Amino acid sequence: MERLGPLDSMFLSIETSRWPMHLTGVLVLEPGETAPLTYEHVKQRVAERLPRLAPMRRRLVDVPFGLDRAYWVEDPEFDLDRHFHHAAVPDPGAEQDVARFVSRIADHPLDRSKPLWECWFLEGLEGGRKALVLKIHHACIDGIGGLVLFDELFDPVPGREPEPVEEAGPAPSAEPIPSDLELLARSVPDLLLWPFRSAWTAGRIAVGLERARHVGHADEAAEGETLRAPRTVFNGDVPGRAHRAFAVASVGLDEVRAVKDAFGTTVNDVVLALVAGALRRFLGDRDELPEESLIVANPVSLRPVGDDTAGNKLSLVFPRLRTDVADPVERLEAVHGGTVATKAAHRARGQEVFEQVAGLFSPGFVAGISQLYGAAHLARRHGPLFNGLVSNVAGPEEERFLCGARVDALYGVALLYEGIGLFIALLSHAGRIDFSITGAQELTPDLWPLADGLRAELDLLLEAAAERSATSA
Repeated sequence: MERLGPLDSMFLSIETSRWPMHLTGVLVLEPGETAPLTYEHVKQRVAERLPRLAPMRRRLVDVPFGLDRAYWVEDPEFDLDRHFHHAAVPDPGAEQDVARFVSRIADHPLDRSKPLWECWFLEGLEGGRKALVLKIHHACIDGIGGLVLFDELFDPVPGREPEPVEEAGPAPSAEPIPSDLELLARSVPDLLLWPFRSAWTAGRIAVGLERARHVGHADEAAEGETLRAPRTVFNGDVPGRAHRAFAVASVGLDEVRAVKDAFGTTVNDVVLALVAGALRRFLGDRDELPEESLIVANPVSLRPVGDDTAGNKLSLVFPRLRTDVADPVERLEAVHGGTVATKAAHRARGQEVFEQVAGLFSPGFVAGISQLYGAAHLARRHGPLFNGLVSNVAGPEEERFLCGARVDALYGVALLYEGIGLFIALLSHAGRIDFSITGAQELTPDLWPLADGLRAELDLLLEAAAERSATSA
C-alpha cells in the first residue's frame, strides 16, 4: 500500500465530471511485413509486462471524508479484460478521423473502482496502420512517467514474433483492501501536524518569493510571472459538460535544432516560438488577437536522473509567448530572453513550491472548492491567470516497436480545466516532434488551422536561419 503524493492527490481532487483529469496517449503503429499486429497480441504483451507496470495494477482506496490523501493498493480483483477494448476507426481512417474518434474516447472519466487506465486497440487507419490508445489518470503518471511505461511496453528493436496468446493471470501481489478505521488511524499523525506543516510551508514560500525578486533579470522575470493573461477564446466558459477537440502536427527534430543553433536558443524556446506564431495566425484570422502577449504554463520535471517511479514530480513556469511581436525571429529571441529570466526566478523561488502548496489542504477541501468553482462559473468572473499549457517531453531518439510494429507517431490528448481550454503537448522521438493540440470543442471546434500554423512558422524560421548562416559564412 502506497500513499499518493500531494500532486497526485490534487489531480484526483480537482477532477469533476465536466473536466476529467486523465491523459490519453495515441501511438500510431506501422505493422511489420512478416509479423501481424492484432488485438490479442497487444493484450498479451501488456499481460507479460504487468509485473513491471505498477500504475496499471493498483486501484485507489480513499480515506473517509477526504480527510487525507488516498492510497494505492494492488487490486485483489484485477481483470485485464475490464481495461482492454477493440474498435475500428471510421473510413477513410485519415488523421482527422482518428482524432475525432480518440476525442470521444478521451471525453469519458475513468472508473475509480478499478485501476485508473484503459486501452483501446484501433484498426482501420489509412495504409493498414493500427493505433494503441492508452488512457491513464494524471494521478498515476506525469510526462516522464508516461515515457517509463512506454519503454516497458515497447522494444528498441523489432523483436520477436508475437507469442501464442494465453489467458492473463491474476494481478501480482494482490493485497487486502484496508478498512475505513485503518485508513483513519494512518491519517491521525498528519492531521495533528497539519498546522505546523502549513506554517512551515508558508514561510518557505515567502522566503522563496523574496529571493526571486533579487535574481538577475528581475524585471523580465517579474513581467513573465504576473499571471495576468489577456482573455482569449480558449479561456471562455463552457456551460455544460466539456468535450475535447483534437488536432495533430509533426515536424523534424533536426529542423528545430537547426533554428536553435542558428539563433543560440534552446529547443524549448523554438517550440514555444512556433506555438506563439501559430496562435498569432489562429487568433488573427478570427480578429481576436490580443495586444498583450499570451502567457502559458510550462511544466518542468523535477525528477533526478534515473528516477522512474510513478506519480508526479513536476513544477510550473509561466513564460510569455510574446505573441505581441510580429517578426518571427524577434519573437524567438524575446521568448528566449523571457524563459531565461523566468527559470532563474523559478529556481530562486523554490522549484518544489507547487507541490508544497498542493499538500497544504485535505483532498475533501480541494474537491469541494473545485466543485464550487465550476458550479458558480467563477472562471468567467476573473481574468485568466494563463491562456493554456505547453508541455515538452523529450522521448527516445531511436525507433520503438510493439510486436514487430514500428511506432510511426506519438500523440496525446491532454487535460483541460475551467477557463483553460488549450493544452499543446509535444513529444520528440526518433528524429521528429509530434504536436498534440487539445481544446474544448464548445470553444474551438476546429483546431487544425492551429496545427497547420506550426509548420508554416517553422518554415519562416528555417528561412531566416538559412539567411543568417549565409550572411555569416
